[in-house]
Amino acid sequence: MEIKKVDVAIVGLGPAGIAAADVLGDTDTLAVRCFDMGPAANNRFCTVLDNKGCLRRKGCHVLSGFGGSSLLSGGKISTLPAGSGLKEIADSEEYVEDKMSESLQWFQDRFKMREPTFSDQTIEKAEESYDDVGFGFKYYDAYIIEENEEDVKNTYADIRSDLAEKGVEMSFNTKVTSLTRTESNTFELQLLTEDGESTAIADNVILGVGIPGRELVDTLNNQFGIDAPPSKVELGVRLEFPKELYPEIDAAHNDLKLKVNDARTFCMCKGGKLAPYWHEGISILDGHVDQHDETDLTNFGIRVRMPPDEKNGTLYKTTKHRLREMSNGVIVRQRLIDYLSEVPPTKDAQIESSVKYWQWGDINQLFPDPVSQKVRENTEYFVSNLLSDEYRDRVSVYAPGLYYTGYRFDVNPDYSVLRGLYVVGECTGRMRGILQSFCSGRICAENILNQSLKDQENHSP
Repeated sequence: MEIKKVDVAIVGLGPAGIAAADVLGDTDTLAVRCFDMGPAANNRFCTVLDNKGCLRRKGCHVLSGFGGSSLLSGGKISTLPAGSGLKEIADSEEYVEDKMSESLQWFQDRFKMREPTFSDQTIEKAEESYDDVGFGFKYYDAYIIEENEEDVKNTYADIRSDLAEKGVEMSFNTKVTSLTRTESNTFELQLLTEDGESTAIADNVILGVGIPGRELVDTLNNQFGIDAPPSKVELGVRLEFPKELYPEIDAAHNDLKLKVNDARTFCMCKGGKLAPYWHEGISILDGHVDQHDETDLTNFGIRVRMPPDEKNGTLYKTTKHRLREMSNGVIVRQRLIDYLSEVPPTKDAQIESSVKYWQWGDINQLFPDPVSQKVRENTEYFVSNLLSDEYRDRVSVYAPGLYYTGYRFDVNPDYSVLRGLYVVGECTGRMRGILQSFCSGRICAENILNQSLKDQENHSP
């Protein structure tokens, strides 16, 4: 059977892939086909968020499927200077700012979002207050998606329908297992579904696979001789405690970002839940907030960032191996006072947890030294300056918090890494965040479209 060739294949339908499909779908001149290893938006769900165990899917629904990690996330859309990696790639900072504004408007046109309303005085006062205790305070506008989980799914379902009406073809529960260049200079994609294997052919390929596609990106980096340098790796924990212990955590920022030494906070979820995702045989922590189903708990991450190094892959693999040995890949929990005192975990079920999917464990034994000591010491610093000592017995520590893309690609301003192959979003190793990933996909697709129009003009009589 003859395989139909398309002009552009998009691998991954998270924010970056959706943005690329949206732009390319606006023209009748390019045939576009998209693949995602997860399901359509309305078929995505996480049993852990429903206070059950983890199904350990190969394509975890927290990360995979239409909408990517933005569907079951912390519910925040962050603007510049978050995601400053975009500016490093582009030829013009002003151009990036314009594209970020366009991307933000795209989300505002589709989702119900609450704008940040903090005054300059409030932000300056917070910066001074945190600076007094040694924290670097990074402010950026963070918009809150106010829709509940089902409404978010329905909105993404509408977006999918819009793309389909534009003629964009989408294949879900379809994993791209390999990618090769043919003699005719096209790309051949090997696909795997429940029904078996198949092949697709494309002139151009956009990879927006995020964290779930790290294995594919690793293979392509070696196969095509791209030789991308290693990325940074972040290792850490997530704290959870009653909201009343730090009610002002969102008094000057919707996504509090504090930094000290080589550690920083991430994904602050007031009234949220822990949202572990299954990846490469272990559970990795993230946060989730449903604005219409809040808990009485707050959680946020503390991660130590290790600079780009060849050894980062070993750090990541060692942590994964230790978690499998310790808990068969389940996230581990420990009372804060035990963790900081470096004693085995006391099984105290009186401390509330937002989910049931965890095991008691000694977190100090999870990370390799000297990273383990760095994580603990920085956790001590954050807690000592943010929470009163009398409340320490009401705080839980969970692990692991991991972030590792493997590579930091030297992408061109159009996001190409070689002719016809583009890398966008988090898998570039140069950015993270919903809006930032979306913006990269948009810029990439606009460049492909403009080049296509130029080629048509050059070949017209």
